[in-house]
Amino acid sequence: MNKGGIRDGSRQLAWCVAAYLFAAIWLGGGGTPNPASEVVLQGIAVVLVLVFLALRPGFDDARRVPKEAWLIAGGVLVLPLVQLVPLPPSVWQALPGRAIEQDILTQIGAEGDWRPWTIAPARTLASFLAIIPPILLMIAVTILPTVYQRKLLLVVVLSGIAMAVLGTLQLATDDRAFRFYSETHLGWITGSFANRNAAVDFFLISSLAASAIFAQARFGARGVAGFVAVQGVLLAAALLTGSRAGILLLAVALPLHVAILAEAYPATRRRGFTVSIVLTLSLVFVIIIGWGRGGDILARFTGDGDLRSLLWCDAWQAMLAYWPWGSGIGTFQPAFLPYERLDAVDYSFPNRAHNDWLELLMEAGLFGIVLVSAILVLLIGSLRRAWQKAPLDRPILLLAAGSLLLMGLHSMVDYPFRTMALASIGALAAGLILSIGRREALAEGSDEEIGR
Repeated sequence: MNKGGIRDGSRQLAWCVAAYLFAAIWLGGGGTPNPASEVVLQGIAVVLVLVFLALRPGFDDARRVPKEAWLIAGGVLVLPLVQLVPLPPSVWQALPGRAIEQDILTQIGAEGDWRPWTIAPARTLASFLAIIPPILLMIAVTILPTVYQRKLLLVVVLSGIAMAVLGTLQLATDDRAFRFYSETHLGWITGSFANRNAAVDFFLISSLAASAIFAQARFGARGVAGFVAVQGVLLAAALLTGSRAGILLLAVALPLHVAILAEAYPATRRRGFTVSIVLTLSLVFVIIIGWGRGGDILARFTGDGDLRSLLWCDAWQAMLAYWPWGSGIGTFQPAFLPYERLDAVDYSFPNRAHNDWLELLMEAGLFGIVLVSAILVLLIGSLRRAWQKAPLDRPILLLAAGSLLLMGLHSMVDYPFRTMALASIGALAAGLILSIGRREALAEGSDEEIGR
């Protein structure tokens, strides 16, 4: 009865997680400039949690969650919460970068008010609320049975294919009929995302998920045609986003594909799959060039006018002004604007640093370095343990680690983790690593008990 209850609870949990993941992919791609869709997504997450609790009121498997998952969740959630705690004037006025705020409050006689660590409490609170659903997703994934974890990957792949079809409609029309957001990159595939950079990350990760599913299922020769077709669709969509960094990340993604397939097939078959991927990508290039978009893609690399370097210089100065405490999670805009050089000011309004690592330093200071370092230590430790003890799960481990690697590298020039959709994909990847690592640790512990 207990086993059946756990199994039923896992099935219902899997349905709720899959529903949230699907909603996150299709509603969570707007980022902070589009808060309405994120609020809807957060509402869906709340409803799904309540539905699950109503269906399984006695389901209590918190003990099965790896301690690493609790530590990561605690660190990510506690930091913005601490930044929201009101501080006495003598404390917050002593924080670096608060002179402007203090001068303004003095003008209205409010310099004696208690103020939090963050310079923009509403923005930090919004960021805190936005990160809760991905954190819950990560925790839920760690306690799902393997069969349900694989189905979540299928949600990612099928969404990627559907998004590629949507992208085709976006390119085939000149209007905004198939665009999800008013501020977007017209003329390129963006799918359900507001910008091409987030879209390309999703397509690349979807293609890795397709390889992982293929490797785990160990399809024969008949499955190769379907595999090649899916990869062709996803890689073509990635190229047609026009994202320069994303296209360059193909140099990282392709070896990951080979490594994933290498863990499931003998050398002779691996060479065949590798050739298939290379030929598929070559065919995609030929089709795109024949369609007339090859020149447009190349122009993305030869054109000038990228103001990121100027943005980074000013963001670096802002980071130094708030170091080592930081300005508060989600406060880039109000923290950055006082340090933007006048010769760089134009009609645009920078909403991000376009370097998520620099932005994290600016908002979280030294604590951001400690948090990211701790997360990496926990994930790498679980990954190493799982890699050694679970060879059959290596395709999934490569997918999960590769997804985080791609987004981490792209974060050097963009901000993939700042959208709820990609944050949820990252949470899924982290949950898979932690789950496999813990499962093997428990199995090893059971073997030791039997040996005694």
